[in-house]
Amino acid sequence: MPEEKKKIENRSCNGKEKDIIDAAMRLFSRYGYAGTTTISIAEEAKVSEKTLFKYFHTKQELYDRTVYPLIKTMVSEKVSAYGAGKKEGVYGLIHDLYMDKIKMAKENPDQLKLTMHEFLMNPAFQSSMSGIWNDSYLPYIKKELDIQEEVCEEYGEMLEDALTRIIVSILVAYAIDRTYIRKDKKFDDEKEIKLMLKMLFDGINGLKDGPERKEHK
Repeated sequence: MPEEKKKIENRSCNGKEKDIIDAAMRLFSRYGYAGTTTISIAEEAKVSEKTLFKYFHTKQELYDRTVYPLIKTMVSEKVSAYGAGKKEGVYGLIHDLYMDKIKMAKENPDQLKLTMHEFLMNPAFQSSMSGIWNDSYLPYIKKELDIQEEVCEEYGEMLEDALTRIIVSILVAYAIDRTYIRKDKKFDDEKEIKLMLKMLFDGINGLKDGPERKEHK
């Protein structure tokens, strides 16, 4: 991620600045970047446009401030905790990943919508998110699954792509379902995720050379 984006991510905010960011997120997720003006954001945040520009020099800077904190996460530290045996291996990692993202979606559905929009439309955001997954999560998941060498040789990069599609698509589909499609339904997230992980691991366990994993039973 560019150094400028890291600085944007690491800034803290409070008071009026937070009100502006929250208002911007609502409007950007509703109308997109082109359909949102700094005047409309200021009105939504109940501040003057002059006050908005006191905190953010351009609309692009404000947009970055709403988008890039979405990828601020202690990924390396989290994965390291599992690698050091402090957590429940790959099952625990994926479980916690699912729970973290569903909690985010429940607390701020606009953030989920904006994340989805950025991932589909913004190459820089796609690169940042893919980098986090490919550099931090995927190597650990592959290592812990202990996939047969013959399988790795046969499928090569296709194997990583398939693992990514399966694991990520389950999370995205559930987040969209519970947040937008059936938002009035009462979901038991812990139980739903436990069931999805049972189905996930039962489906990919054939790639493992050795006894079945116990942690997902």
